[in-house]
Amino acid sequence: MSDKKYFLRYRNTFIGWFEEANSRLHYTPSRPGANSIPSGLGYPIGLFPVILSGNRLQPNPEYAPQHADIIHWLSDRVFPENRQGSHALLANLGLTRYDVWEIAKLTHAAVLTDNYWMSDDLSDRYEDTHLKFKMRRVLPHVRKSGLSAKFVKAHYRTVGPAGKAAWKEIERSFDELSPAVEAE
Repeated sequence: MSDKKYFLRYRNTFIGWFEEANSRLHYTPSRPGANSIPSGLGYPIGLFPVILSGNRLQPNPEYAPQHADIIHWLSDRVFPENRQGSHALLANLGLTRYDVWEIAKLTHAAVLTDNYWMSDDLSDRYEDTHLKFKMRRVLPHVRKSGLSAKFVKAHYRTVGPAGKAAWKEIERSFDELSPAVEAE
């Protein structure tokens, strides 16, 4: 295990970081960033338990997520171990065994259903990294090309080293296709 930090963001707002120590994961919120996100979204539900505050349910910002909380939250952000084709996905990511933390680091723990993501470089940007933003940019081309959006979405789950190269090829294909589709 390393002592490298992985920065969690909500879009481009830095809200905390994960780090490994003694084979355990730790999460430290960045209070200024986390508090700047409305509706408690700077404290991801699942990583932080929900409490009743006034007449509203919201994440408890005083809670210190434990290793098990972190693994549980991240496990919802990566493909399941028993998913069909998981061995091929692991190979595509350069992994030989299923490990939620290792998969999350390689895939940025990004999912299409929210705006959270992580990386080890604070200069990374949501627009260049997060699946949700990339899908918004590419889906119009997918529809025009006749490719199945489901097929393309499935391939977004593999964004490790091999997946990044494959994605660049998909984007290049759409760039080449766009003028022809728009001319129709």
